[in-house]
Parts: sequence; structure tokens; C-alpha cells
Amino acid sequence: MKKSTLLFLSLCLSIILSAQSSTSNINRTLAKEAALENAHSFVNLIPQGQEKDYGFDSRADFDKIKIGEPYQTYFMVKQANEIVFTDVNEWRVPLLVDGKFVALVSVHIKEGKGEVVDFGASGLASFLQKFEAQFKGENEHVLIRNTALAKDFIAPNFSALCSQIKSAGFTTINSNASELLYPIGNTNNEPLKIKAIQSLTLAAPSK
Repeated sequence: MKKSTLLFLSLCLSIILSAQSSTSNINRTLAKEAALENAHSFVNLIPQGQEKDYGFDSRADFDKIKIGEPYQTYFMVKQANEIVFTDVNEWRVPLLVDGKFVALVSVHIKEGKGEVVDFGASGLASFLQKFEAQFKGENEHVLIRNTALAKDFIAPNFSALCSQIKSAGFTTINSNASELLYPIGNTNNEPLKIKAIQSLTLAAPSK
């Protein structure tokens, strides 16, 4: 392939990634706004006496709620014997009380609007806070869900794992990326390389 062609393809990918980043920033803001506007409506549905089940010490905590930095959710799926990322326009927004992650609000972005679709996951919220405190590097706030392996991962440097933007929201994966994924819920929390996860996913039986 000619050098000029490679430069052109590299420029096209750069432009696409830049546009995607701009859209992602807009959606991140929409997710935070939706979480902020709807958080109290959801927490007030918690039955009396069950506040601790949702990460709160008492109902007095409801008036202290603040919004954290949202995590964008991608799925890692099989497509024609290839593993790709797909953007589902979903964000997990941490709710904070006195600086502590107590729960997550799930926001779906559709047609330029954020809609809260779920609330809870105090365990995951706690894990995210611990990860942020321990991880001393870049954090793009991306969660990856892998239904074939029934596992979720944090991708601190997600953009480095992306190879090419495809149609219908699919993104091919850079198998040679040195960046690691951190499994959520593993007791040892040992990170894994993207190539290892791809191999495990391809080997997993289709459901």
C-alpha cells in the first residue's frame, strides 16, 4: 500500500475519532444532567428502613447527593467470527454522598435526550471508587460488558483499544494494543490484555 494512501486512511480515522469524541462529550453531559434531574425521584422510592441496601446510611443522605463522572458502556460482541465493540448509548453515573460513591444511575441517550432507565448497583459504585483511587493513570471512564464471558471490565485507555469505526455503531479492536482491561468483581483484580479477552470470547459458546 502506498504511503500516501496510508496517510489518507490515518487522517480519515483521526477525523472520525474526533467526531466520535465530540459526540461522546455531549452525551456525557446529557447523562449527568439526566442523573441530576432524576436522582431524587428514584431515591425517594426506596422503602423506609432499606436505605442501607442502596448504599445510603439514612434518608438524610438524599439531600447530600452529588453527581460523579459518568462511565460510558460498551459491549464486546461476536460479529462474523470477529470480536467488536458496540456503543449502546448507555452511561452509568455515580451518586456521591460526602465524597463516597453510593449508587449508580443508568442513563440511556436517545435522540439527544437522556432517560434514566435504572438505579442501584451500590457494589459496582464502590468498586469504581476504589479503582479510581488505586489507578494512577489515564481514565477515560469506560465500562465494557462481555455477555459471552458474563464479565464486565474497566477500560482506562479505551481509545487505544479501538482500531476502526464501522457502520451501525461497531468498532473493530486493536488486538495488538498493550493497554489492559481490569475485570470487575475478580478477587485478585489482575488486569488482562485485550488479545486474551478476545480469544476467550471467541471460544465461548454462543447463546
